[in-house]
Amino acid sequence: MIPINLAFFYFDSAAGKMTAMYPSPAGATESALSLESWEEIRSQSRPLQTMEPNVDAFLVSRVGSSPECFLVPIDECFCLVGLIRLHWNGLSGAQKCGNRSSAFLLDCSLAPRSEIVSARVCVPDLQFQIEGAESVQYSAAPLLGLKLRVTNTPAEQAIHTLSLRCQVQIEPTRRRYSNTEQEKLRDLFGEPERWSRTVRPILWMNTSVVIPGFAGTTLVDLQLPCTFDFTVASTKYFHALEAAEIPLCVMFSGTVFYRAEDEALQVAQIPWDRETNYRLPVEVWKQTIDQHYPNSAWLCLERDSFNRLYEYKVRNGIPTWEQVVDKLVASKEADEVSV
Repeated sequence: MIPINLAFFYFDSAAGKMTAMYPSPAGATESALSLESWEEIRSQSRPLQTMEPNVDAFLVSRVGSSPECFLVPIDECFCLVGLIRLHWNGLSGAQKCGNRSSAFLLDCSLAPRSEIVSARVCVPDLQFQIEGAESVQYSAAPLLGLKLRVTNTPAEQAIHTLSLRCQVQIEPTRRRYSNTEQEKLRDLFGEPERWSRTVRPILWMNTSVVIPGFAGTTLVDLQLPCTFDFTVASTKYFHALEAAEIPLCVMFSGTVFYRAEDEALQVAQIPWDRETNYRLPVEVWKQTIDQHYPNSAWLCLERDSFNRLYEYKVRNGIPTWEQVVDKLVASKEADEVSV
């Protein structure tokens, strides 16, 4: 038993189970109780057997003098949760909240089943795949473009707009490294003997893209700004690689605006489990950087450190910064050899 007077049940396809929710001052709260008897109840009710995952909900009420139950669209249940939360007062919700619930349930009882069925909408099932990558030409800063394929099911459904948020992660454990690469990566991961404990996914960036309307499938450019700043972990990782590929994992979330069968504009959230893997050629990243920093790199120094370095350059009459670095490195190496 669930020790409350109002709850709704629906099948959560992401979790792969039947879920029970009930209103509370904090919003919809999932019940932690077992639902072992659900299949028995479902087998005895034809309407419950027609419930669609993530669309229909079974609303149960013990608010009035006798128990009531309704099969309604799940968004109506969350509307009820919001209504109750808005008028909640004290520990139990009090009379005002109960009156609002009773009025809502009366509307449910008056709504014919045909209206409930017609209220169903087919939520877009979006899948993502990266088909290629290239350096973006004539950009003001280094910019890398991923060719992102977005596919929707059903194919005939019209997508009005897709506001997509993307998190791009580097997965260093998904490739091998040469001895030279391991030496360069010591600055990032430490000694290779410790890599089993120190090598973890690296967040490259969070970015977003707005995709215009389409039906079925579309191909868009997901543009990733790049940097050659060596205080950034991703730059250290990319620079250390000589060849082969960079293993990426791109995770998606956001909002999709689409049209239902009655042409009404609908809104849905993109599930958090949407992601795709891609192996970015190292050469593509190097080409992107070389377009803006050919045969050059830059370091960001604190002002005090720069002033000391500048004074050293002027005091010794050294014409270029490259010669300053060469002179300091050569001096340090000579001291190490003499020791």
